[in-house]
Parts: sequence; structure tokens; C-alpha cells
Amino acid sequence: MIALRARTWNRLAVAVSAAMILGAAGLTARLCAVRVAWMVPEVDPAPGRIAAAQRPAPTLAELAVIWQRDLRQPVVDRPPEAQREPKPECKLELQLIGTAVEREQRYGVFQLADGRAVVRSLGGDVGGYTIVEITRGRARVRSGAREYELRVPWYDRIAGNTRP
Repeated sequence: MIALRARTWNRLAVAVSAAMILGAAGLTARLCAVRVAWMVPEVDPAPGRIAAAQRPAPTLAELAVIWQRDLRQPVVDRPPEAQREPKPECKLELQLIGTAVEREQRYGVFQLADGRAVVRSLGGDVGGYTIVEITRGRARVRSGAREYELRVPWYDRIAGNTRP
């Protein structure tokens, strides 16, 4: 048996490791060459035309759609939401321009069709409508069986869009 020194063992280990790495790299290169040759499409006799059986590799622009997609989104596309038609606004001949809410009394300042401003309390009659409810920035009026909600136009912006 051959006696080897520690220094020789280290060189031998390095040589074997290098040989294994080079062998693995060579085998990988050989397999990739076979794979690449297999993936190359055949060209028809007509110049510039690719055979119909093989599809050319996608371009970077086509792949950009895939890698720019958010991975946290669902895999399938959601069906489009049905668009709702806005309700036609009923033009009343009455506009709420202010409210005053106290513990026992509630008042609304209404502008009539002729431009006059009138102050009415809860249960009062204004322009043919009966006042059903008055809250901060809002009033509900009734005419027969129909009920309408009026709003002070600037109140929501000042109050921070909060409901009372």
C-alpha cells in the first residue's frame, strides 16, 4: 500500500473535486446542447418560413406581460362587473340651504322655486311638501306616498363626510 502524506491527501481531494465539477459541467453542457438542438424548429424549404409544428420562442415583450403581473392576484380573470345606470335625479322645486338642530327643536332653511328662503320646523309644510325629518345637513320631505331626501350641498365637505 502506498503511504501518502497529509499534504498529498489535500492535493488529491482538490484534484478529485475539480474533476467532479468539470465532469458535471461537461455533462450539463452536453445535455443542454442536445436539448437546444431538439428545440430548434425545422425550416421549410421556402426561405424564412418556420414549420407549422414548431412555434418560435416568445419575445421579451410577450414575456413582459407575465413577469409584470402581480402574483397575489387570482389566477383567473374576474368577470366584468355590471355597470349600474345612475338613478335619475328628481328635480324638486325645493332646495335645503341650511339646518339648525337643537335638543327639542329642529329647523330647516329651504329655498323655494321663486328664490325665497323660508325657515320651517319639523312637521311643517314647505312648497307642497311635509317635513318628516331634519338632521344635521339633511332633511326628508314627503309628498303623498313619495319621500325625498334633501341635503345641504356644502355640509358633507365641512363635516368630513360623516353621517350624523
